[in-house]
Formats: sequence, structure tokens, C-alpha cells
Amino acid sequence: MRKNKIGALLLAGAILITGAWSVPTLKADEDQDQYATEEELSDLAALAARDRELAAQQESVNQQMAQVQVEVDSLTAQSYGLNSQLEDLRAEGKILDSEYETLMGQLKAAEEAMRAAIQAYEDAKADVEVKQEEFQKRLVAMYKRSQQSFLEVLLNSNGITGFFTNLKLLETIGKTDAKVLDDLTQARAKADFQKNMAKQTKDEYEEFVSLKQEEINKLAKGIRITEDELENVMGNLMNRSSYLGDLNANYNSLDSERAAIQAEKSQINESIANRAEIAKKAAEEEAARQKEERRRQEEQERLEQEAQKPQPPEDNGSAGGGQDNIPEPEVPETPEIPETPQVPSASGFIHPSPGNYDISYYFGWRPHPVYGPGVMNFHSGIDLTGGFNDPIVAAADGVVVTAYYPYPNMNWGGWSYGNYVEILHDDGTKTLYGHLKSIDVVKGQRVSQGERIGGMGSTGMSTGCHLHFEVQIPNGGSYTQVDPLGYLP
Repeated sequence: MRKNKIGALLLAGAILITGAWSVPTLKADEDQDQYATEEELSDLAALAARDRELAAQQESVNQQMAQVQVEVDSLTAQSYGLNSQLEDLRAEGKILDSEYETLMGQLKAAEEAMRAAIQAYEDAKADVEVKQEEFQKRLVAMYKRSQQSFLEVLLNSNGITGFFTNLKLLETIGKTDAKVLDDLTQARAKADFQKNMAKQTKDEYEEFVSLKQEEINKLAKGIRITEDELENVMGNLMNRSSYLGDLNANYNSLDSERAAIQAEKSQINESIANRAEIAKKAAEEEAARQKEERRRQEEQERLEQEAQKPQPPEDNGSAGGGQDNIPEPEVPETPEIPETPQVPSASGFIHPSPGNYDISYYFGWRPHPVYGPGVMNFHSGIDLTGGFNDPIVAAADGVVVTAYYPYPNMNWGGWSYGNYVEILHDDGTKTLYGHLKSIDVVKGQRVSQGERIGGMGSTGMSTGCHLHFEVQIPNGGSYTQVDPLGYLP
């Protein structure tokens, strides 16, 4: 979700950049001033003053927008950095969680081993205690036997053979009981050792688990801190972007008012021009009438002079002169330059500006052409240089999905792409043609490859006459700009 927000903010920051707006003169031509009324001249002067005031306001808004745009770019860079840091921390957290789970499993096994060792120790201890009690009883019996004299053992034995047998038996029983007791004592010591080792292993695992849990807690704290920082940066970014949108709306409002002033100025100048044209035509008609009147008088005088001369016998007709019919000079037609058909590229595209192949800016990051080398921005297309109103054609067949034309037939003016056209092609790609002077198509119109869609210009955020050409490919419900050079011949 955060990445989508950042993508949206980055896109908002890119389209809110505003350019200069040039205005034609707000005064009628000097040779038409004589046909303007005092009220019209006063209105033109007032409109010019208002336009200068609005231009100053736009310049101030432009400066604010440039400053806020720098802040937005900085906050965007911070958000990218924090997002990357957060992803690294979360990846490290997953590793720690896995290690923690492994240690917990080993700790559980160590605890079970310790419990088993303690139980074995307890069993061995109990067995030793039982055997020790039996051994003590045997010791008592042996002690009693030891008080017997050899004579008593001999008397209690069946012959001399039985005597030696009883003596050997007493010795064997004593050695056997001593060995049994020694074995049990060793078993008890071994069980005690195993218990201590199991407990030590458990203690070590508990220490490892405690250290790992401390690392996890520290990492979780770092994640929370980074998330808080990112949330704070995103909040500031949203605020500055919103403010940038307000500034852009203010600029557009000023732009609309200036456009209204231009329309009113054009209406006044058109009225003056119409009046001048009517006066000019009346003067021309009067001059033509006077000329025709003089010609008739001259013709009448010539006829009268001819009538007074003797006429040749073979010619009874009038000497007629009539009006000289001077043929108008023929104006040679400018032959059309045959256009060499373009060969489409492997992607099926042709060049959108035939004959204009010089690229002033390529696709990718670059120093901002208006704000200077200290501000980097991403250039989402290529810029092809040329002359005003040079033909711009469709790179491939498709349907016009956007025909944005707020600055009709103007070389300069506006913001962002200025006048621009978008075409959705049959293969799903889109192309964009920006900074146009004129647009010859409408939204919903189907165009063919090579068909003229407009003329090259410098409207919008532009520093000179050129075509900004973009290629966009589908990407999960939206579109992503790619390098157009991979699609052109």
C-alpha cells in the first residue's frame, strides 16, 4: 500500500510542474488604431495591465511550486530510503525468527534430555541406596562370620574340603558385594554427571534463546521506529503534494483568467480589424469608382476625337478602344514534396516526426531543463527537435483516447505537456505526443499509421520547439513508460 501511495505521489509531483505562458500583444496594430474607439483602446490598456498583474502572480506561484517540488522530491527520496531500510529489517527479522524457532526446538529437546538425565540419576540413586542397605546387612553378616575362628568354621564344615570351600565362599561373597557396591556407586556418579551436563546444556540454550529474543526485540523496536519515521515522512509528503496541487489549481485559475483576457482582447481587436477592413474596402471601392469614372471620361473624349476624324471608306465601324484587358500574372503552385514511406520497426512503429530525427533529451534521469542541474527529474520519453507546426503522425494504427487542446494553435503557453494527444494501439500499447502547437484529431477517432495528428510546438513545460514522445505498456491495470528507442525504426 505504501509503495502505491509513493507511486501516486511521484506521478502527482511530475504532472504538476508548470511552465511559462506567453501572451500575444494586447494592443491593436498601429495601422488599425485610427479605427478603434477611445473605449476600446481603454479596455485594451486595462486588459494589458490586468494580464501583467496575473503574469506576475503566476510567476510567484511558479516559484512556490518549484520550491515545494524540491521538498516533494526530497521527501520522496526519504520515503524510498526508509522503505528499503524497512524491507531489510523485516528480512533480517524473518531470519532471526527462524533461528529463534530452531533454538526453541533445541531448548525443548535439552529440557527433555535434562529431565531424562535427572530421572536416571534419581533411579540410580535409589538403586544405590537399596544395594547399599543390602550391602550393609551383608557386612554385618560378614563381620559376624569374621568373628568365627578357623576351628568353628572347621567344625561347621563337612570335612576338610568343606572347610576350605566355606572359607573361599566367604571371600568370594565379600569381593562380589564390594564390586556390586562399587558399580552402583560409579553408576550413581555417571548419572550425576549426565544430570549436570544436561542441566548445563539447558542453561546454555536458555542463554542463547534469551540473547536471540533480545536481538528480536531490538530489531522489532527498530522496525517500529522506521515505520514511525516513514509514516511521518509520508504525512509530510501528502501535505506538500496537496499544497502543490492547490498551487497548481491556483495557477490554472490564473491561466483561465488570462485565457479569458486573451479572448476578450481578440474580440476587441477583431471588431477593430473588421471596422478597418470595412473602411479599407470602402476606400478601395471609392478609388476604383473614381478610376473607372476617369477611364470613362477619357474614353468618351477619345471617342469624340475619333468621330471628328475622317473615316476610312472600308471601315464604317467605330474605332473602339475599350478597356485594356491585362492578364493577371499566374502564381506558380508550390509542388508538394513527395514523402518517402517509412519502413516500420520490428515492433510495428514508424517515426512520429518524419524528417526530425535529432534527439535533445533521452529516456531516463536527467538534470531538470528548467530548474537547473541541482534538481534531477525522470524523463519519461524522448525529445525530438524540429520547427513549429512540423507534422506529427501516428506511430501505429489506433484510437485517440486523449486530445487535450487548451492552447489552440499557440506556439507557447500552459504547463506540463501543454497540448498533447494519446493513442491506444491495437497491441495494447499507448503513445503520447506532447507540447503540440496544433491538434488535428478528436477523442474517440480512429487513426491510421502515418496519419497527421497535429503540429510540433512548445506548449506546456518546454524550453523550445520539440516533440515529447512516450511509449507506455500495460502493467497490472495501469501503464508504465518504457524507452521509445526500442520501438522506433
